[in-house]
Amino acid sequence: MALSDPLIGSLTLLDLIVFIIFFVILAVISKASYSAVRWYLDRRVSKKASKGFARLVQYSILVMGLYIGFVVLLEQDISSLFVSLGIISLAVALASQQVLGNAFAGMLIAASKPYELEDWVEIGGLPITGLAKVRDIGLMFTEFRDLDGRIVVVPNSFLLANKVINYTKGGFVSLNVTMHLSPESDLEKVFKVVYNVADIDEDILPNLKGDERTAFIRQLELPNIRSILGDRPDLKMFDPKVNVVSVEKSRVKVNIRIWIKDPQRRETITSKFLLELRSRFASENIEMADS
Repeated sequence: MALSDPLIGSLTLLDLIVFIIFFVILAVISKASYSAVRWYLDRRVSKKASKGFARLVQYSILVMGLYIGFVVLLEQDISSLFVSLGIISLAVALASQQVLGNAFAGMLIAASKPYELEDWVEIGGLPITGLAKVRDIGLMFTEFRDLDGRIVVVPNSFLLANKVINYTKGGFVSLNVTMHLSPESDLEKVFKVVYNVADIDEDILPNLKGDERTAFIRQLELPNIRSILGDRPDLKMFDPKVNVVSVEKSRVKVNIRIWIKDPQRRETITSKFLLELRSRFASENIEMADS
């Protein structure tokens, strides 16, 4: 077959070779543009804004380049080209279904922004990651770093089809701590100790001061927060709650609910809170029971 022989309509093998070379050059240019924008902006704006704008430039170059490639190099009308490809187009589409699905999901994620760079999230259907920070958002995949330092790469189509809990956008998260006490325990004293320990812990809400308190109150006024908490959010709703869950012959089960601002430190905060409670219980002669 000669290079000038038509393959599909007026499209020749030479046209396809030229288009492939053009696409490779286009990919290199778009990647170089991404790196150049990152190099320039990383020192001037936040990392999140730098990456977002660099991705926008990269995708814009790719889209415009592909359009030029089809219309100018191949001299094809895109809509008529898809029609003329017929069965071949259908086969390619089926073979590329997962790739196209990831790309489409990536564009939807970029438009709707359920999460952004540096956000702390938890992915439903993928318990291996647990809590993880968004490290990079690409057209096909999103990259996360979990609390153990592992890099987890997840297809965008999976993220679009599953629940993503965004702790950063929420601004706070509740923790439920269960304790078992002796049935002879003075519950009024237990409640008093729990409230006191929570009140002096700077990591537990609503124990905020100065500018941090002002910033948090402003955060509560954001539309996405008010839609959950109501029109008049109040710091009192973040007060610790202590409830007796069950009373048995050998123990009393108590559930403690606290609120924190830093979900990525929830295990550390919970551990510190429990250790302080155990110490205070011992000093107040409050006995723990076996769980």
